[in-house]
Amino acid sequence: MKAQVEGGDRDFEAERRRIKVFMSHRMRESAEYFMDKFGEAWKTEKIAIDKMSVLRKYLIDELEKIDEQEREEQEEQEEEQESDKNE
Repeated sequence: MKAQVEGGDRDFEAERRRIKVFMSHRMRESAEYFMDKFGEAWKTEKIAIDKMSVLRKYLIDELEKIDEQEREEQEEQEEEQESDKNE
């Protein structure tokens, strides 16, 4: 999921919300599928555990990417401000 950037400003909080909502829906859909397939024992089925773990890891990875991009942008802005002060 890529953020739409207008005017160079990114809304990192909106990106985080979007990915959380998207992944919440995916996790819910997967849980419903496994409940239908395995009944109440779905939480102990290896395939269900593996799938939910993969989805959770993807969510964490995407949030980390957004955090890293935000840090990089902040560092660039700080460097630009420093160079503007030095001119």
